[in-house]
Amino acid sequence: MNIFKNYWAEVLFIILTIGGIVLLALGVDTIIRLTPLYILLNAAIIVYRYWSIPHIKSIIGVAACIGFFAELLGVQTGIIFGDYIYGSVLGPKIFDVPIMVGVMWALVMLVIWSVLPEKWRLYRIPVAGLLAALYDLVLEHFATRFGLWGWDGSIPLSNYLGWFVVATLIASIYTYNGYVLKPTVIAAITMPLHIVFFVTALVLVRV
Repeated sequence: MNIFKNYWAEVLFIILTIGGIVLLALGVDTIIRLTPLYILLNAAIIVYRYWSIPHIKSIIGVAACIGFFAELLGVQTGIIFGDYIYGSVLGPKIFDVPIMVGVMWALVMLVIWSVLPEKWRLYRIPVAGLLAALYDLVLEHFATRFGLWGWDGSIPLSNYLGWFVVATLIASIYTYNGYVLKPTVIAAITMPLHIVFFVTALVLVRV
């Protein structure tokens, strides 16, 4: 009971993820449309756990703003990531880029920065970029399969390089400003749960 009392939000997130996987296995593929709510809930839990940390607003804001404007540049020009467009799944857009994209970048970078040991110092910068690119390696196939966004052709290598560059830039700003995040349970389980859900959807659902 003490575990549930202390980690009720994390338990809820795990249950929702498992529930989503079960529904996919049962053929209820319409839950893919709930992806934005899933991301928002995940982000809300993480922010809840970190809200008392110094500079948390800046940590969130830096990643959200840089990530969003990088995507804006990418969609409008094809620079950074390649030629792609967003579908309707992620909700309202500003200049063809869903507002949710900023939330996703903030979520990804907050999680990555919290799990990388502070003692790694400058090494955390390229490692953060690499982890972001590896995460996107799975995310891209899920997103393109289910209409979150689509490419003009196959997924280009420039997309993963773009993720590495943008994540490295954000991590560099975090390092320069001395932003520190301690690891938490929700941060540790976020990416593994995402990847399990994405892979399950790719295996079970045909569109």
